[in-house]
Amino acid sequence: MSHERFTLDTSRPHSRRTRFPSALFWSLFVTSLALRLLVLGANLHHPHPQFFEPDSTDYIRDADDLSHGYGLRDLEGAPSMRRPPGYSAVLAILFALGLASPTSPVGAILLQLLLSALSVPLAAWIAFQVGGMRPALFAGILLALEPSGIASANYVMSETLYTFTLLCALVAWDRWWKGPKADSLILLAALVGILPLIRPAGTYLPILFSLLILGFGPTSSRRMRAALLFLALSLVPVGAWRARNYVLLGSAEVSSIGPWVKALFAHSLEVRAGDNPSPNAPWSQEFAEEQGLPVARAMELQNAYFREEVAKHPLLAMERFSLNALAMVGVPNDRIVRLCREDPPNFVGGSLGARLVWLKEVGPISVLLVMGMAVSLGGIACLPLLLARARSWDPFHRSFLACLVTLILYQWAISSLIQFQADRYRIPMIPLLAVSLALGVLDKVPRTQK
Repeated sequence: MSHERFTLDTSRPHSRRTRFPSALFWSLFVTSLALRLLVLGANLHHPHPQFFEPDSTDYIRDADDLSHGYGLRDLEGAPSMRRPPGYSAVLAILFALGLASPTSPVGAILLQLLLSALSVPLAAWIAFQVGGMRPALFAGILLALEPSGIASANYVMSETLYTFTLLCALVAWDRWWKGPKADSLILLAALVGILPLIRPAGTYLPILFSLLILGFGPTSSRRMRAALLFLALSLVPVGAWRARNYVLLGSAEVSSIGPWVKALFAHSLEVRAGDNPSPNAPWSQEFAEEQGLPVARAMELQNAYFREEVAKHPLLAMERFSLNALAMVGVPNDRIVRLCREDPPNFVGGSLGARLVWLKEVGPISVLLVMGMAVSLGGIACLPLLLARARSWDPFHRSFLACLVTLILYQWAISSLIQFQADRYRIPMIPLLAVSLALGVLDKVPRTQK
């Protein structure tokens, strides 16, 4: 990244053009990388280092197949759409180059640590774009220490790559807004377009960004034409993936995980209502194999099951959705404890008292865990304050805040359908929430329109 790209016309009264200090960018990067490497070192020191979560198996298997020139396949060798190919493709490149392997993923972890460390100064740069130096420094310090992001980068999971790409998309938004030309729009479309191929949660981001272009694009651009061109370009990657799935498997879903996740959500409503469970158990992870169904038909039934249960129990659905959303921003992450300690205390769910006891047993690391929860909760709490302030801001700052708020709310909403893994699914939100918190607490300078 060149030093000149980090520029900001603050449009503030009596202020001159300022630039994001390159020394701060690299200081945050080096500090963040050092902390992440310390955690990796602690993990490697354990008799049995932890690099894998249950979902890691899918990515490793797909990456191994890709590195040997095969397509994405299931255990029987038939075409698979269980996971989108983006993250597995990155792992496959590392496998093919000999930098990592299915049994020795340290090379992949090191790459993730680099991306995670780069995400810290990128988020600080975003805070600088909107609020100046103090929010940038505060957001950078918070993210350098935030435990969920550190821990996530030490596992073979797609969250780190997705988060980094999402932040790069915000940088590309800034570049396009300040110079609305074809090359900057293509870069933005490319970054947003590959997000659904890394995680299915990014499926609707091309549509959201096209709406942001329509509503908050620079007045010097032809917004409708730019939005349509952006939408067409950004839908190419996921459109090609959907076409592949439809031709080979008869379904245009991005991933077979999506319908299964919705079926799990529906089953939780069924249990909560005391209804008799569906006899064919569509919430089972192996539903298609157990029922002898084609993958496409199994997903149709799971989607139908979700719609039926939500329509039958709308209030319970709202309750479950709200509880998932609260858990996503308020539940401490125990991965950092498992990585740093050989004998971590059991992570006890349920009551608030049990969680407080667990935090006490964790020891000094609990300070970081509490700070991580404060970042999530504080970032959400600051959103209304920022929206109220933005009414008097100039168009550029309003556009950046619109992107920030839209991405937070979108990721929060779409991930609130997920059961039992809230701590993972908030990872892409954390840098954005840290920026929100920093702006809400430290940014006091008004940006009046010219």
